[in-house]
This record gives sequence, structure tokens and C-alpha cells, in this order.
Amino acid sequence: MTLLDFAMAAAARSSFNHPLGVITIDMTTRFLRTSVGKIVVEGRVLKAGKSINYCEAVVLSESGEMTAKSSGTFMLRK
Repeated sequence: MTLLDFAMAAAARSSFNHPLGVITIDMTTRFLRTSVGKIVVEGRVLKAGKSINYCEAVVLSESGEMTAKSSGTFMLRK
């Protein structure tokens, strides 16, 4: 869950190149199957607002299967 949170926060922060970071307001995670071997975590912004960003992230196994998915709401720090 920490990796998913970090990936979404990095995506939210990069949408405005915001130097102060972001705060996680809400996060929901679904675990779909176990991960074996190396994993890849990808985060992206679904909707960027003036102070709130909506993001999602996925965990992919070595074979490319999605093993977990998360969505979150992030507030840009002031």
C-alpha cells in the first residue's frame, strides 16, 4: 500500500511540479492476486484540480498481470 500511495502522490505532485508535496486525503486499495518476483508500480493522475488531484496506481507482476489497484485523493500542500 505504501508503494501505491507513493506512486499516486508522485503523479499528483508532478502534474503541477509542486515543490511542497501533497497530502493523502483518501485511499482505497484492492488486492487482486499475490505478486511473485519483481513488481512494477505505476501511478497516474485521473483529474487535476487547483488544489485536489484524483489519482490511481497499479501493481504489475513480472509477467505483466495486475496484482493490486488503488485510487486516491490528494491535496496540494500550501
